Amino acid sequence: MGETKEEPKGTPPPVGQSSEEKKGSTSPTEATYTKVQLEKYKSDGLAEQGRTHKTEVNTLRQERDRLSDVKDDREALQKQIDEMKSTDPEVYSLAKKEQELRERETQLTKGVREHKERITRAESFEREISIQRIVEEYEGADFGKLKVLCETLDNSSEEQIRKVADTLWGKKFNPPASETPSVSPAISGMTSGGEETPTSARGKMKAGWDERHKK
Repeated sequence: MGETKEEPKGTPPPVGQSSEEKKGSTSPTEATYTKVQLEKYKSDGLAEQGRTHKTEVNTLRQERDRLSDVKDDREALQKQIDEMKSTDPEVYSLAKKEQELRERETQLTKGVREHKERITRAESFEREISIQRIVEEYEGADFGKLKVLCETLDNSSEEQIRKVADTLWGKKFNPPASETPSVSPAISGMTSGGEETPTSARGKMKAGWDERHKK
């Protein structure tokens, strides 16, 4: 009775670390990266995203092309049937093949319709990646302006996008790597864990894409 128990004071901080240091603070001795290295990390990330979505888009485009081929074959076969005008046994065989092609066309049409929205999203995201990468090559370039122009002109390839950018802005001057100042990860947007905070336009765009497709 009357004794006061001491409350546990928690786990002591590791040796060399002050208890007042906040979690996630940047160490003063953390590594620095040159501007060239940071640009390479960003470029590699964009290229990997582009390759992944390009593969998906190409697969869906092949399905769409097969549908077009089936439709052409069916129409040619129907023309043969109409021209024969006889009771030849081949007519029955051709009619049967025509029916099979029609059923296949119906299935492919359904598949293309189901994937149409995915194709549109993937193509749009692929174009945005290209625009973001190209914008970083020009002095004073604006991502939003270039994106609107490319969508209006229906320009999707890097060559087409670059031609539009050439008419609006001049290329940046890139000094040799030896003259490029080092940049602290804390300034560049990189954390000590190697992850990039979504403060840039590209980071926000990627975060938004991941959010829409995480389910």
